[in-house]
Amino acid sequence: MSNPVPKSCKNRKFISVLNTADETAVPTESFSIMSYNVLSQKNIRRTMFPYASSNSLKWKFRKGNLLSEIKHLRPDIICLQEVTIDHYHQVFQPEFTKWGYIGELHFSYGKNHGVAIMCLKEKFSIVSNMRIELGCQRNPNDPDSFYIPDNIAQIFVLEFNENSSTDSLIQSTNSNNSIPTTPNVESPLELDSQSENELDIGMPNKKHKSSNESLETSFKESHKNRIIVANTHLYWKPDGGFERFQQMTKILSCCKQLSADNKYPLLMCGDFNTTPDDTLYTLLTCPKPLKLSLDMTEQLLPTTTDYDSSEEQDDFPDGSNTDEKITQQLLEAQKNIDSIYNNDLNMVNSKLNKFYSDFKNYTFFSSYSNYSQYDESHLNNPKWTGEPLYTNYTNWKGTLDYIMIQRFPFKDTETNSINKCSTNNNSQAFVLKEILSIPNTTFLIPGLPNEVFSSDHISIMAKIDYYKN
Repeated sequence: MSNPVPKSCKNRKFISVLNTADETAVPTESFSIMSYNVLSQKNIRRTMFPYASSNSLKWKFRKGNLLSEIKHLRPDIICLQEVTIDHYHQVFQPEFTKWGYIGELHFSYGKNHGVAIMCLKEKFSIVSNMRIELGCQRNPNDPDSFYIPDNIAQIFVLEFNENSSTDSLIQSTNSNNSIPTTPNVESPLELDSQSENELDIGMPNKKHKSSNESLETSFKESHKNRIIVANTHLYWKPDGGFERFQQMTKILSCCKQLSADNKYPLLMCGDFNTTPDDTLYTLLTCPKPLKLSLDMTEQLLPTTTDYDSSEEQDDFPDGSNTDEKITQQLLEAQKNIDSIYNNDLNMVNSKLNKFYSDFKNYTFFSSYSNYSQYDESHLNNPKWTGEPLYTNYTNWKGTLDYIMIQRFPFKDTETNSINKCSTNNNSQAFVLKEILSIPNTTFLIPGLPNEVFSSDHISIMAKIDYYKN
């Protein structure tokens, strides 16, 4: 008997995506991937969700909705954010194990939630995983150093199993799919049983390689098809463009280290706390180098300094109450502010130039970037085109969550598209096939979480073909 369709999935469907890939070509691999901020129970405050019912905010109720949704959709790869640590060990990991998943939770020290990647054991082997602390403290002796918040990211190198086929992808296409019985995999290691070194790399399962030396060895040992999956939850403050830029730079640096000269293609998932009109989105999705406007560059300025001296000047709107000494003080203050602004602007431009140089081959295609043309019921946001109006639906509504798919630098410029596959030797490409529809506002008003959707974010999911010559 098939399991009932969860209420959260009843009005969602997979939408075919237009692409120009050769329909006669057989993909090397096919898989599905989900990104989902599940809203840590530790982050729930009644004042944050005044519209929500008492029941919809309780973990006892929420966990059932979250699990049934993920189980029904059954992605091959799951990237979760805001996973409460004890809920991972008590709820998520045991259930995922029953369903045939393996994976890891990584978290920042001092925080009670983290990010987790899970993948179907029948489909993938975890070659290695990396835990990335995205924060750093400001060095008082270095004027060019800045405090970066201690968010977290994780990177998995996944290898397709020899017997993996498109079966799991076909199964997940069926709306009433049941979960097959699979052997139990190794249970998670307890927090208090980890050595300091093991914790330092994110509590890896002992059979997963994590050191750079073992990574290099494992890359040489196999010629099987591999992909890299990164999962993160970036800094949340709206004016934190500089911090998110620094955090993403660190993630890409680690991905580049693992990619074996771009041999393994990359997918980046997560809650980026970045809207499609933000500079970081442009940096990820456009070929490099870019010519950013001053406004876009200023989004990346550190917020430790207020560059506006208008507050002091407003005390003397017409200058009538100022004497020469005060006027001189204001002029000196403005010169100092201008100097700091120019120094910071030069610093950001220097970081941008390094970003362009280091990551010229890391341009991404957002899986939902053309969503508005596939779902006529979904309105456009005047601030951006293509991306959904929202993946976060609270008092504030907007798109923050992404499945970013790496484009490839083909020799033939006509095939330099995510929707085309090069015929050159040793080329590879991801081809986006389907995406999971975004729920209509009818089911979300006045805000999330509610009795049907148990997070303030909406899950997003993509089905992807991978071609390799």
